[in-house]
Amino acid sequence: MSCESGGGVLVELSGIGDRKPALAVRNLTKTFAGMIALEDFTFAVSPGEIHGLIGQNGSGKSTFIKCLAGYHRPDSSWSLEVGDISLTRPLRPGEVTGYGVSFVHQDLGLLPELSVLENLMLVQFANDHRRFLPWRRERNRYKQLLEGFGLAIDLQSPISALAPVEAAQIAIVRAVAQMGRASEAGSGHAGVLVLDEATTFLDQAGRQSMASLLRSLKTRGIAVIFVSHDLEEVLAICDRVTVLRDGKEVLSSPVDEVTHAQLVSMITGAVGDNPAPVPAQRRSARQAEISLKVENLSNDLVEQVSFEAARGTITALTGIVGAGWESVLPLIYGARPAAFGQLTIDGKVISAARLTPRRSISLGMVYVPASRLTEAVIAELSLEENLTLPQLSRHVRSGFLRHAMLRATSQALVEEFTVKTTSVSAPIGALSGGNQQKAVLGKWFAQEPSIILLAEPTQGVDVGARQKIYEIIREAAARGATVLYASSDWGEVVELADNVVVFTNGRVSATLTSTDLSVDAIAHESYRGSKSSFSLDVGADILDLTLTGASSADPKGAL
Repeated sequence: MSCESGGGVLVELSGIGDRKPALAVRNLTKTFAGMIALEDFTFAVSPGEIHGLIGQNGSGKSTFIKCLAGYHRPDSSWSLEVGDISLTRPLRPGEVTGYGVSFVHQDLGLLPELSVLENLMLVQFANDHRRFLPWRRERNRYKQLLEGFGLAIDLQSPISALAPVEAAQIAIVRAVAQMGRASEAGSGHAGVLVLDEATTFLDQAGRQSMASLLRSLKTRGIAVIFVSHDLEEVLAICDRVTVLRDGKEVLSSPVDEVTHAQLVSMITGAVGDNPAPVPAQRRSARQAEISLKVENLSNDLVEQVSFEAARGTITALTGIVGAGWESVLPLIYGARPAAFGQLTIDGKVISAARLTPRRSISLGMVYVPASRLTEAVIAELSLEENLTLPQLSRHVRSGFLRHAMLRATSQALVEEFTVKTTSVSAPIGALSGGNQQKAVLGKWFAQEPSIILLAEPTQGVDVGARQKIYEIIREAAARGATVLYASSDWGEVVELADNVVVFTNGRVSATLTSTDLSVDAIAHESYRGSKSSFSLDVGADILDLTLTGASSADPKGAL
């Protein structure tokens, strides 16, 4: 279909032909501080189509989703069609949901302490200004809705008690319910569901269940924009796939006309099976004795993970999000239980299933988790108390805690790790993210550990703090520590690491050494190894719902 854009240029919406799209975006450009995030992007999805949107981190996928959601303002004179609605102005945050477009993001947007029913009704809580809510009617309504989805989930259960796939299903049910209301209001289409990496942390069975649910939505005319890093999942689920690279569309094709290998090449920009390695003189590999050996480490998210790390080196663990690398450090530390596997630390063999954080610390190991505010600090305590928690026993004399010594120790750490604060007595939660992270590193590095486990250590910190954190990590390795560094930032990995262990589908798929490290090499191995046994052979469609024309008083058909 040829369409006239806001700038008067005729734009062909590839793959749509003469069909009216459920959603069409034309000529979308967005820059940040002069850097192009999206350039003249045109995209469309048809009713009843599952359209995959893929690309590396930073390719423009998230920018597109945020512009569509109204959280970013496009630079260009873009245009948007949703059903019978046409717009050329920027959207207000949340406006597009009123036109039948619903979003399910990776974090799902559910409140774990609330019940399933309360989460399903969150939008009603926000928009319904009645004094009393009809709980009994809504309970019956959503019970019928879940049964229509084939979901046997207790409405009174807290979200925290659900399996990951059940939580994702509840998020989708809620999104579809929002579409139904927009359809009743006259949006002119069955709805558009945007799944922004919502299946990332599901296991194989969970993804198959989600695939069956999406097929059912497809039969009801709902359009799905499916954002994922898992190429095999995209090829199995989607009707069409669009690849973004450096803010531009480089491919839009029916999935039956493209191969896994071709998608890898389009995503990475590599020609052939192997991207050109970085020249050997780029960095010199450190030769040192192996201080940590991981063998056959396994749980429900990773399988038979084995690799080695040498003293005085930085070994990075990475891959696409959800590939399993995120789970390894907690298993090594004993923060999460391993099913089986073993570690060899300086020649001492240890069962991974018997590890605990206390034992790991006694072995000279420390762990800095990715969730800083929930796992790494106690926000209500002061900076001094957080800094000195691991070494309180060193500041006891004759049965009494020496507060002057604690204050001196914390002040020294603040200066050494350049933590900016008005006072060590200030709550650590009042510090910036970068200063919190430097304090966390100072707290543990002061123990002079021999093995340092770091999960996304620069996540959410500014550029200045990031460079200081790099410096701290390099100095620790130079002193002889073995550093394991788990990160989704491939540019950062290349800058810091001596060796990189790449994960796909819960397994180690490649190990890159100092002579072949590059972002393209990591991307190539991450996507090339993402082939799985993904199957849609999971039975009949499980959704039998009427999405439009249902009376709000009819709990059997209402959305």
